[in-house]
Amino acid sequence: MDLLLILIFIIACPVLILLVASLLFYLVPLHLTLFFVYQKPRQETVITIFWSVMGVRMTTERDHRETEILLGKRVVFSRTRPRMQEEPERVGTNLFDIRSMQDLVILIRHVIAPIIDVGSALYRETTFEEVSGKVRIGLRDPVATGMLYGGYWATRFVLVAARIYVELEPVFDRECLELELGVRFKVDHPLRLLIQGIQVLKSPQIRAVQSRLSP
Repeated sequence: MDLLLILIFIIACPVLILLVASLLFYLVPLHLTLFFVYQKPRQETVITIFWSVMGVRMTTERDHRETEILLGKRVVFSRTRPRMQEEPERVGTNLFDIRSMQDLVILIRHVIAPIIDVGSALYRETTFEEVSGKVRIGLRDPVATGMLYGGYWATRFVLVAARIYVELEPVFDRECLELELGVRFKVDHPLRLLIQGIQVLKSPQIRAVQSRLSP
């Protein structure tokens, strides 16, 4: 009898934890923050996605890519991979080996319905909160840089009304582009969005496209 109770307890605990986690994942809104950093001519791109205190940071530089798992500001896992050199374009071939326009039309017909489903789910479940950050930009012509800066101030009230709080800093003595942007979203029911994504990935249309594109 005791052994049976222990077995029931061992089986029930993971199931109960899974149910509670699913319920929380359905009821508790997900506040998602995406940070994007880009610097030119350094050619460094940093994308950080945070969910509460957990985050993933992906850094791409000229010769390597680094992926880090974050807990707050602390790195708990890091992995670096060298960037693969771009292969020269092959004459007479393309990326997906689509040999005719008819094949392309078939692929589009297969994926358009799942894409609409995902877009509809994102529209229903996701609420845009704000964009904030800073942009430093310098064109080759200082006059063009000044005109761009003036156009920014002329339309700033429109950006603020759309909850886009981005400061633009002009650079007149050199050409540059530096972006530090943060985008915040709220997902009302994360579990619904996750289920929708899994359903789309397992849909016959997507499977048909995968089988057609696979070598």
